[in-house]
Amino acid sequence: MACFLLVSASRLQPLQVPSGNELNNREWATLVWLGVVVVLVLWRKKTRQPALNLVRTAMTSLLAVLVIGLWVWTAGIVFLGAWAHFWTGDLLKHTAIWAIGPALALIWGLAKASTDPRFFRRVVLGTVRISVLVEFYVNLQVFGFIQELLLLPVVSSLAVLDHFAGTDQKYRPAKRLFDVILAGIGLAVVAYVTITLIANWHQQNPLHDVRELALPVWLTIGAVPYIFGVSLSFNYQGAFRRLAQSSKDATAVRRAKLALLLELNVRSHLVGAFYDPWITRLTEARNFTEARSVVRQSLRRESAPAG
Repeated sequence: MACFLLVSASRLQPLQVPSGNELNNREWATLVWLGVVVVLVLWRKKTRQPALNLVRTAMTSLLAVLVIGLWVWTAGIVFLGAWAHFWTGDLLKHTAIWAIGPALALIWGLAKASTDPRFFRRVVLGTVRISVLVEFYVNLQVFGFIQELLLLPVVSSLAVLDHFAGTDQKYRPAKRLFDVILAGIGLAVVAYVTITLIANWHQQNPLHDVRELALPVWLTIGAVPYIFGVSLSFNYQGAFRRLAQSSKDATAVRRAKLALLLELNVRSHLVGAFYDPWITRLTEARNFTEARSVVRQSLRRESAPAG
């Protein structure tokens, strides 16, 4: 038996990450600085316990369930993308980066998705805005590790100061200065990337670059149904809870729920905005026809121009 296990173990191949997923200097520098921040937070007694409590709460809350659900959903999208030849193994790293970056931002934006009818259109269009294309372009070539390690905190600090200066009119001159410095750094980086790409054009893989550029677009589009479904579910749960609290008549509540479902169906933001006095009027409706009429009246009032 022992011999069998030894022979079997000798035949096992180590798990290998597909080629093309190696971390570049910018990503290594980012990990180093994140590690420094984590160590500093855990080192100080004043920040250690709050940080641990925050992590513990996040891992045991509904947020963790939603994140895991989105990751499982994303795995399904990636499987379909691989079947359609949109996804290949060399995009594994970029898929993971999307899953812990933009994907978590989508979960964080659930509250806005429940009230803003244009939320999903903005999310999809946001994946193809100019800043995203510029960010993709400057990541095609990176500096050496030491340069990236020094550049990252400098740019991050300038960006934070620039944002802070924009919150108060008296800091407007400082904001203009920070804008000029950031623009100068950005132009220098773009120039470096352009020159390097021209010098090494024969080493580029245009097909991989196109797939990498398209990846966050179709992953985000694929995640929209999940986010929309969660938003719709939460809004209906909230509306049904308000209906149940409004009346003790179980028949009236069931009638109100059905009327709401039939009239508002998948318009999530309208479901989320259904409050009193319409909740009370809906549960007080004497029959199903009147209940549907109440919901239609709320829709007309919602679509009526203000003033």
